[in-house]
Amino acid sequence: TWRTVWTGTGNNADGPVASADGGVLFAQNTDSKIMKLDAKGAVSYPYSDVRTSGSLAMNKSGALFVLQRALPQEIWQLTPTRDRLVSRYNGEPLDCAGGLLNDMTADSRGGVYFTKGGVFHADAKGVVTHYGTLTGANGIALSPDEKTLYVTGRLDSTPTPAPVAGAV
Repeated sequence: TWRTVWTGTGNNADGPVASADGGVLFAQNTDSKIMKLDAKGAVSYPYSDVRTSGSLAMNKSGALFVLQRALPQEIWQLTPTRDRLVSRYNGEPLDCAGGLLNDMTADSRGGVYFTKGGVFHADAKGVVTHYGTLTGANGIALSPDEKTLYVTGRLDSTPTPAPVAGAV
């Protein structure tokens, strides 16, 4: 049976992650806060001023990351310390990479994979690598063993050449 556990206005429950104490953290795009819904249904706001926050991701060590969608777009680590992880790509502001920061998943090495009109990885030092373009790149998840990255979207299509007559 479905039941409502929280209701709010705007785009206010994005990129959820479970907390170690049985709660759930949500990015609040409209309010630029991180909301926590604890195991008993109580709401608190452990983080604010996260600039049009989008997806959240937490790695196995408990480091929490947030996508900040306001200009300039950035990715921040919120715990254990609050530090900017990424603000630039190829020497330009991250905004210039095209598209909007959308979703992310964290790895155990202190980095994050994220979607922004394609698939990117930022390592623990903030160095960004582009892994490819996906139309509609959205959800992204890393398998527990971190050997497989799952991404929703469509690969850009390149016409397949017609087979050559007589070729095997």
